[in-house]
Amino acid sequence: MKRGSIIACVLITATVLVQLAGCHGSSPPQLEPPPPVAPERQDITAAQLQTMIDTSQRVALVDVRTNQEYTAGHIPGSINQPLANIDEWSQRISKDTGICCICASGYTSRQAAAILLEKGFTEVYNLLGGMNGWPGDIEAGCGCGP
Repeated sequence: MKRGSIIACVLITATVLVQLAGCHGSSPPQLEPPPPVAPERQDITAAQLQTMIDTSQRVALVDVRTNQEYTAGHIPGSINQPLANIDEWSQRISKDTGICCICASGYTSRQAAAILLEKGFTEVYNLLGGMNGWPGDIEAGCGCGP
């Protein structure tokens, strides 16, 4: 008789647990989709940027230093858009343009990258160490021709 009491107790307990868990035939609660993940700045090394350049990845090299700093020496193929102008400049290009921000050390380019992400750009890179850590080719001048 004890065995029957134990089985009855187990069955009652299981029934109560199932009802408490909400597993009595009702449909599962509808979950809302997670909110979209905001794009983040991607810090890259000089070697990673050089690979991007060598493999012809489509990314605009945007030097955010002053015109004088840029003219003194910059990565070939980069354009000069000082940080003070980045907001205005960003309104003239497509938000899906890949952009690598470059400055002297990586600090100002982080600021520029944050502005671009805030404006809705989705592929934004920051060159770690900036021009101070760039071992590749450097050209002087305005970058506007011979």
